[in-house]
Amino acid sequence: MKVLTVKTLETISPEIQIDIHYIFKMEQHTDYVFKDDSSKQYSATISIENSDEVIRKIIEGSIKIPEYNIILVDLDTDSNELQRYSVQNGNVIEKRRGKMEWSE
Repeated sequence: MKVLTVKTLETISPEIQIDIHYIFKMEQHTDYVFKDDSSKQYSATISIENSDEVIRKIIEGSIKIPEYNIILVDLDTDSNELQRYSVQNGNVIEKRRGKMEWSE
């Protein structure tokens, strides 16, 4: 199972946050948006079996909002591996991989 978090780096009005939600087609993956009214950035997290198609749609959708930097964090809950993408204007600017480490 994958857990995908999508967020913007920039401060964005609540109205534009809703627009971004629909640009990324996130409404197809969740029927409720947990919203922090004081949040200044767009942020959404979904749980999905395979995140590849969703990531592709988000990268493509970022062309419609070229002024914003989008961060995607894709966590594989089975292996605890993370992939972090920095996306802007339809391009992956940076892609990093890592492993979630637990310490006690």
